[in-house]
Parts: sequence; structure tokens; C-alpha cells
Amino acid sequence: MGRLRLRSTSVGDALLIHPRGRFDDRAAAFAAGLAGDPRHTLVVVDLPAGALTAEWESVARLLSSARLGSPRLVLGRETGEDIRAACRLIAGRLGREVLAADGDLIPTAAGGLFVPGDDGAAWLRFRPGRDPEPAAQRFPKPHWEFSVPARTRPAGPGTAVEPVPAGVWLRHTGGDAPGDRHRGAVEAEPTDPDLLLVVLGSPGAPPLPPADVAAFWDTVLPGARPAVRFVLYGALDTPAGRPPVQLLADTVRHPVVLYDGLPSTVPGGAAAPARWTGLPTDPTAPARAAVAGDEGDEGDTGTAGAETGPGPGPGPGPGGDEAVQVVPDESPARTPDPEPDPEPSPSAAPLLGPTPAPAPAPAPAPAP
Repeated sequence: MGRLRLRSTSVGDALLIHPRGRFDDRAAAFAAGLAGDPRHTLVVVDLPAGALTAEWESVARLLSSARLGSPRLVLGRETGEDIRAACRLIAGRLGREVLAADGDLIPTAAGGLFVPGDDGAAWLRFRPGRDPEPAAQRFPKPHWEFSVPARTRPAGPGTAVEPVPAGVWLRHTGGDAPGDRHRGAVEAEPTDPDLLLVVLGSPGAPPLPPADVAAFWDTVLPGARPAVRFVLYGALDTPAGRPPVQLLADTVRHPVVLYDGLPSTVPGGAAAPARWTGLPTDPTAPARAAVAGDEGDEGDTGTAGAETGPGPGPGPGPGGDEAVQVVPDESPARTPDPEPDPEPSPSAAPLLGPTPAPAPAPAPAPAP
């Protein structure tokens, strides 16, 4: 292959590096869909497969201006080994930090980029004269990432905990696991910097054992637990008449928030899934305020709630009393303000249809 003449073109908040005369509209649309990176210049390098090894100097030359700062390179057609070798050279030539992923990139809704870590891949940080260091699996990097596994691991005899862009997915294992057919929807769910989604099961799969959920919960560091939001994507092995949200709260002995579907909404005003909060019935368990972002939500009165229709709502508590800890939360999904370390992403259309809203809860009984 002969040497290429390269040029850079600004596309949205990113730079697109490509051969002269070969501007690809698809690569440009991909670059334009990535969110801006406040700490790095986002650079999509659109070169033929294998060309980076010969063209790294040309890439470095196009990034040499001091105003571009440290680049985050998105390289789609290179092997991990070639990416690591080229990025070390580029960082040395620029004298600046370079970020790049040395594995497959999965785009999410809202412009995120996720690197599956089962083969050890990650977003890597390259600094002049130093060995590369893992920086993150997700872009943007969420505040809770320190608390979730980078690789798939078991949570029970037939359950795996798999890292996904929005958090983790507890799913059944096996050659014909139904979850494989729903992977696209789960992986398209965007990363929220403040909320850690724990997706439970998948449509058509057997109910997940609560013991496997508890086994995963025990691995979540206490500092990240208030950020957890459970998502009932499949089914939970729940005794008849017992609402899943109450079973979860009692299983993990911690206040929980449960969505009855993936939180992404379809453009055009489709309803978000119902959201429920629950307290453990054990009086020695932590207080309700331990659920981050749940205090003072509009529509959450903190009083007893009873749901007469199907869904993850409340049911009878100990001794036949209503489970006053379970409250339907009809407020819109929280979208927290990002903190100073957000990271960008490519657009992907959400894959979910509308989810029925919960039936309204009856008014609370008057105080005695």
C-alpha cells in the first residue's frame, strides 16, 4: 500500500482524519454523533485497515497544534496491538497524553462508546515515555465505574454478571440463552454518569433467582450502592403475590428503586417505564434516604401505596399489613447534571417501544 495523503475535517465537536479525496459521509455522521469531550479533542481516524502503522506520523502531524490539546482517538479498523504501538509513538511525538481504545467499540444512545473488557480491552491512557494504563471501559466515564466488573463473571450456577454501557446485566447463561436476542437493546442503553443500572434477566428467559441478585449486590462497594437502579427486563423468581420491588429490597437489605423496563424512551414522547421505590421490611436495614436521588422527587409522597394492577408494585406485608415501604414513583426519570469528568458518545436510536405506565395509587389513609 502506498503512502496516503491525509487531511483533517471538523465535524461537530470532533475531528475526522481521512485520506484526501475520500471523505466518507458515514464516518462523518458517526463523528458528528459523538458528544464533546471537555478534557480531550475527540478524533475519529478513518483509514483503511492496517494503514495506521505506516501513517501514524501523518496523524501526529495533523494533531500537532497546541490548541488541540490531548486527543482521544477513535480507531475502528486496527488491531489492538497496532493501536497500542501507534498510540505510544503518537504520544511521544506530541509530548502529550493520548487516549484510545484497543478493542471493539460499542456505540450507545446519546453518543457513548463502550469497550467490552472480556479480552482485556479498555480505553487506554498513553503518556510519553510510560507504559499505557487502563483509563475506563465507558465513554463518558461514569462516577460508579470503579464498582462494577470489567469482565463477565458468574453470579450463580446459571447466571452471569456482564458489564454493559449502562452498568451490568444479570442474565442466564447457556448456548441458547434468550438474552442473546435482546443484547442490542441492553447495549444501546446509554451510560448515566450518576446512575448504575442493574438489568435483571431478559424477555422469555427463566426467572432470575433472588440469591444470584444478592450475590452480585455483595460485590457492589457501599459508596456505589445509592446509585443503583434495578431494571426488571425479564422476570424475578418471586413468590405469588409478592411484588418484585419488595422482594429486592428485602433480598439486598437496602432501599431500592426498580424500573419495569429499560429507561430509554423512543423519540416522539413515548412513556418512560414505571418506577417504584421499596424499603426492606427488616427494621434493622438502612433508612430510605440511602437511595440517592430519590429524596423529594415530585410525585413521591413517602406514604403507603397500594397498586391494584399487575407490575412490581406493593402487596401485603408481614402480619397482613400493607407494605408501607413500597411507593409508586411517577416522577420522570432523573437526569442529573454531569460532573466535570464526562465523556462523549455516538447516537443510536433507542430500541424500545412504549411501556405502560403504572395504575395510580389510592390516596393514603388519613392519619389517626
